[in-house]
Amino acid sequence: MSGRHFKGGDAEQNTDRPLGAGGQTDTPGQSFAGNRSPMGASMDTFEFTAAASARPGSSSTPGGGRPLTPDQRAAQGVSRPVPPASGGSGRRRPPQAGGTSLPPLDQQQTEKAEFFDFNLPYGEGDASVDDEGLVRHRHRRGEKHRRNTGVIVGVVIAVLVAALGAGGFALFNSARSVKSQAKEAIALASSVKDKVVSGDFTTLPADAKSLDEICSSIQGEVSSPLWTVATFVPVIGGDISAARTMVDALAEVSSGGILPISESLAAATPGKLFHDSAVNMSALEALVGSLSDAAPVFIEANERVQAIGDTHIEQVTELIETAKGGFAALDGAARTSEKISPVLPQMLGAGGATRNYLITAENNAEIRTQGGFAGSAGVLSVTDGVISLGDFEGVQHVADPDLRAQITISDEEMNLFQPYEPTMDFTSGDSYFTPDFPRGAWLAAKLWSLNHDDMQIDGVVAVDPTFLQYILQVAGGVTAIDGTEVDGTNAAQALLSQVYWNYPADNEMQDAVFASVADAAFDKLLGGLDDIDIAKLASAVSRGASEGRLLMWMANEQEEEAIDAAGITGALPTDASDPQTGVYVNNYSYSKLDWYLNLEAVKGSSFKNADGTVSYNMTVTMKNDMSLEDAGNLPAYVQAHNGGADSPAQQMLRLYLYAPMGGSISDVTCSSGQLAEATHNGLQVLFGDMRLMPQEEITVTYTVTVPAEDADKDLEVRVTPTAEAARTGEAAEQL
Repeated sequence: MSGRHFKGGDAEQNTDRPLGAGGQTDTPGQSFAGNRSPMGASMDTFEFTAAASARPGSSSTPGGGRPLTPDQRAAQGVSRPVPPASGGSGRRRPPQAGGTSLPPLDQQQTEKAEFFDFNLPYGEGDASVDDEGLVRHRHRRGEKHRRNTGVIVGVVIAVLVAALGAGGFALFNSARSVKSQAKEAIALASSVKDKVVSGDFTTLPADAKSLDEICSSIQGEVSSPLWTVATFVPVIGGDISAARTMVDALAEVSSGGILPISESLAAATPGKLFHDSAVNMSALEALVGSLSDAAPVFIEANERVQAIGDTHIEQVTELIETAKGGFAALDGAARTSEKISPVLPQMLGAGGATRNYLITAENNAEIRTQGGFAGSAGVLSVTDGVISLGDFEGVQHVADPDLRAQITISDEEMNLFQPYEPTMDFTSGDSYFTPDFPRGAWLAAKLWSLNHDDMQIDGVVAVDPTFLQYILQVAGGVTAIDGTEVDGTNAAQALLSQVYWNYPADNEMQDAVFASVADAAFDKLLGGLDDIDIAKLASAVSRGASEGRLLMWMANEQEEEAIDAAGITGALPTDASDPQTGVYVNNYSYSKLDWYLNLEAVKGSSFKNADGTVSYNMTVTMKNDMSLEDAGNLPAYVQAHNGGADSPAQQMLRLYLYAPMGGSISDVTCSSGQLAEATHNGLQVLFGDMRLMPQEEITVTYTVTVPAEDADKDLEVRVTPTAEAARTGEAAEQL
């Protein structure tokens, strides 16, 4: 289909919603509700504080009205009271008429406890009261130092309390202003995101500038002396400091990242990432440049936010945790963009270079470790952002011994993946026997090249029918070659099951339907880029990648590193610092029975061993979910064709358990079958053949251990994607 030209590509979307009001969001439970202050104290508290500082009996002396002892006066530079002019005993004069007298001591202490009780020794312990109501301490050795320290702390606290009492209303009003500005910032942030997603770059800088101004205003508000004083208040002061740190980071991201990126996009001509059904290379290169400049800002801001310690006020804690998640996502996007941005233009054929990418469609009804049998494939070519899509073809076979000699299958691969005969160097359908996608993709690309005059393949993309279904939710439905309407609700079922019931004896029509749907889906997607909902497309891509239904490999080493950074390479782990274990299956019944396969891997909680390693209890469950009715009426093409099968409806599977790099698997128990041990690419592998009759289930339990040096990292579990989500209807849920 060389005459069709489409232009398209992928664009990274930053969907993280900036936080405002010190990171405040507009979500329930995170805003300062009612008359609550940003520190979690109510206005009643501020009013009570102010009243306490002004009530009868209170004074500026430490302790809220308690007379200073001689030692205290000496320590604070306060002179001894002048005695009466005429003799007397030195006792204080009684209060004059109309004066204010001190309440009884017990009342004084009760009043102090209402607000000023900071667990300081107000006459407690070894103390006595004289007939004038003065507290006299009996000091033990070393107590004087402790007492003086306590007095100093009490003075500082009293000053802060008085300051907050006087400034409580002002602080509350400031918090209200911050909250109001935060709401406006959230609305602007949403507008910025929507315009980036839609490609409306013309008015983008105006919104970004307004957002930056509001973030700066919020930053100025929380940097005021009033908020600075509040940071010294015990307990809640740390929360105030945390919020200020978060606001500072947000302001930096706004001014050093969002604003310049928006300006770069607007400066691009004609100003849309997708224009005339093509990737706008000018806009792309502008975006790449601004992302590269902004990445360090995003990374540094995240480091500051992640360094925020524990907080105490519930609203602030929720706010900080939300912010940490958002900034972490922003950091991840920035680090990914640092790797992808430099190579993205060349991957799209910048400068007139043509790039060829092999698109392989996997069939999960015949399971392979990467997803499924590669039943059809086509080449997507791109030059300066202009894409052309060739026709999808069936399985590539290479029978010529001289050509097959160009592909070498290792002893490890033969032992693990070729139990009956060598096929990985002969048929592209078996390229994905290996769970190492770069290796499988290279095999598929090589077999295609050998059949197409040594065509250069620059990369391979693998997708399955469930991912195609996600794409059709965005692009809209298509019509298969036989007239079947296929859309975002039924694509996987139509391709993985229904086609075999419709054409039980016509293998060519089965393959033609599969290829036509894959062809039409990409055709419609690429031809409608101008009007596509990029946000939904990004969601479809993200969902497919996270489920292992979208994988990519690039022949260029630097480009492959970028793909790896994006998390869609499907490579076996080589770095022990990111521990990953794998659970994979291959079909050796040569059937389409795996539409009915349920595969589940459950990771239990971790536990630490005496040597510092960390272990996880794993449970893997495999079930043939075929009904007895279907088993009795299976189309011939669906049935098991391996002569070793006990029944046409029996699934013959090989299970593979991969240990993490530097780790191990132990304590294996199987409800049926046995596992042998081998190695693959330096990884321990346990593998064995499993047979499942309809409604039969096999359970395997074992322990995965991660090396001590990587024990603080969470173990990732990678599992072969099956068709179960399509069979149960889960895949039809809207994005």
